[in-house]
Amino acid sequence: MYTRQIDPNDPKTWADIKHCQPGHEFVYRLRDAKGRLLYVGITWSAKARWEKHRAKKAWWPLVASVDIECYPDERSALSAELEAIRIESPIHNLRGAVTACPGSK
Repeated sequence: MYTRQIDPNDPKTWADIKHCQPGHEFVYRLRDAKGRLLYVGITWSAKARWEKHRAKKAWWPLVASVDIECYPDERSALSAELEAIRIESPIHNLRGAVTACPGSK
């Protein structure tokens, strides 16, 4: 896992986010400036997914950093995402609500 500081209002700061190998997925944790966990999600394309958050989520401007973990396949990433939501209780995730999203397979 690695952590990267981002500016939620400047997609250019997302440009150098390392992506997983083709066919892999990553689980991301979005945190505010105090380190509080705002949201846990899964995607293979950070830019596509985060553009959706930016356009639709009122909490997006609070995002200050992202933690990223790569997984070898969608199944293992989904399992890790569900476990993180269950155990870590992110502020803006709906408990147990996992849906397909743009930028995810």
